[in-house]
Amino acid sequence: MDSTPTPTLCPDCATWKPRPLPDRPQVNRVHDILRSNTHPLDTSHFRSAISYAAPELARYDSEIERLENGLARMVAARAALQSYIDTCRSIFAPVRRLPVELLVEIFAMSFTSNAEELTENDTPAGEMDRISKKYLLQLSQVCSHWHVVVMSTARLWSTISLDATLWPACPTTTANLLGRLTTSLARGGNHPLTLEIGLDNGSDPNESLVMEALAQHSWRWRNVYLWIDLESLKCLSNAKGNLPLLDYLCITGVGQPGTAADVFATAPRLKSVIFEGEVIHMPHFPWEQLEHFRYITDGLQSGLHAPLALMTRMHHDRAPKFTLSVHVEDIDISIEVPPLVADVHHFSLELLGMQSRFLAPQLLGIIFKALTLPRLHVITIDRDWESPAPVWDNTHFLPFAARSSLHDNLAELEVHFEMSDAELLECLAVLPMLTSLIISDCGGTEHHAVVTDNLLRRLTRTDDPNTYLVPRLNFFSVTSILTYTDDVYWSFLASRVLRDGWPVEWFLGFLGKPFQACIWWLARVPREREISGEFLSRVASLVGANIVGFQAGQDPAEPPLVETSLDPDSP
Repeated sequence: MDSTPTPTLCPDCATWKPRPLPDRPQVNRVHDILRSNTHPLDTSHFRSAISYAAPELARYDSEIERLENGLARMVAARAALQSYIDTCRSIFAPVRRLPVELLVEIFAMSFTSNAEELTENDTPAGEMDRISKKYLLQLSQVCSHWHVVVMSTARLWSTISLDATLWPACPTTTANLLGRLTTSLARGGNHPLTLEIGLDNGSDPNESLVMEALAQHSWRWRNVYLWIDLESLKCLSNAKGNLPLLDYLCITGVGQPGTAADVFATAPRLKSVIFEGEVIHMPHFPWEQLEHFRYITDGLQSGLHAPLALMTRMHHDRAPKFTLSVHVEDIDISIEVPPLVADVHHFSLELLGMQSRFLAPQLLGIIFKALTLPRLHVITIDRDWESPAPVWDNTHFLPFAARSSLHDNLAELEVHFEMSDAELLECLAVLPMLTSLIISDCGGTEHHAVVTDNLLRRLTRTDDPNTYLVPRLNFFSVTSILTYTDDVYWSFLASRVLRDGWPVEWFLGFLGKPFQACIWWLARVPREREISGEFLSRVASLVGANIVGFQAGQDPAEPPLVETSLDPDSP
């Protein structure tokens, strides 16, 4: 006969009710027996407990499984309800109420520049992602609405960047890469295109296929950046005469274009061109309509005549700007430049990679001795800030200024060379029409500081216009090591906007704008002192009265200490 105890059922729910567990005295008795190492005389209780424990444990296991299954069902049901509620709440999410146009703006602003930019650190895997526009494909997978927006918005697909030199190393076929390219081009629809293209072999058939695919969309090109073997231009024959939107063109080229030199000769909207390469191999451009042309020396030893002569091709009707960026090691300074006359409105010179800063006077001498620019309104003389500051020399600049009638025409002067205040004052004395002056203490020492008390006093307005310089000055920006004193600067500033302590109507100057002043200090060079709080407080009073605009800070790219721009419509 089975002696197993009958399971106890709960009278209320008819489910299994566990037997009472051993109480504390029972447990203690077992422990006492174990500690004594004796054998009890009556073991029936222990044998009975052991005999019914196995089925009781099995019932525990069964009940636990039942409860766990019930709990799992409850957890799943709760999760389903929570998911449903979250979905319902999503209906009211602010992002769902955004107009498509605003959503597209957010998408466009969310892209990092390195998603499209070509760099020396690019990899084959990154090239594949760039051609496919992986970042757009990821956005399109968020939801069906975003998918529709991304795939149907041509603007998001309007930049094509590729480096075909990486294609041979990509883990896929050229046909696959071309397919990705043509898909991205197709999704751009009719939207104007920005192209950034790197090619290095004009005779490579795969690179020819890339250029031909791009040429089929030449009627959409607006901004084009090419790093190419100029021989590759022959693959753009379909683009010739089919560039109605092209506005900006940048070419870094090697080799010769051959018969394809006239691909860009007809582009009715082309206004700005940058070219780096040999002048004799430069493609044809519509010079009569260009507003800005920048030439970057090509890395070959040559003289300056050919680069400088390019500005003679520009037409004065466009008030053109010509920029010459010179890698100093490229130039043979022993080659004389014959006289040149050009009608440019803005001439910008940038000296790059100058290891010996005392070469600058020789280069400036070659340039200024050759040039006559009778229509010049703006001149910018800049430097490579990673190299030593080049040294200025007035020897040839002053005759150039007289020959070009700068005393009648020049309105803006920007110089970032090492020069003394005496040299600058000598220049300013022959430039009475200046309205904008931008200068810097490039030397980084007090000995070479150009922004001095002496300079500021000569710029301070007096009742006698013959005793101060640059009477039309309306914008004054300095990058300084702060060797001047704040009181002298305040006297200069106040003299330009106040008379007897009160603002005068003519503080708006000859340009009809409030006087603007900027003080920047060099980030990499110790400065002499800090700008005083008293000075800033006095300037703030002028700013608050809408009399002057003022900015100050360690670097223009950083948030300025004081920054105020005047609203001409403010009361």
